[in-house]
Amino acid sequence: MATVHASSACSESPSWTPCTQQGHLDEVRVRHEDVGSHPYDQGAQAALWEAVGTLLNHLDGLHADDVLVQLVAEAAS
Repeated sequence: MATVHASSACSESPSWTPCTQQGHLDEVRVRHEDVGSHPYDQGAQAALWEAVGTLLNHLDGLHADDVLVQLVAEAAS
């Protein structure tokens, strides 16, 4: 699991939910600032890449359940 360092970034969206575009953008922003503050922390870098991937999946219309089903289907083939 990645280490999340304290960050001054905060969400501008008070009604953040796990699957909103703004929520994903906020997560990428926080992770990006974390990597900027701790550039040699591989866990922070991994968390940033995961947040970017989640945002891209959201923009492509793939949500957590859909992505999980797709991964399970690919693994079964």
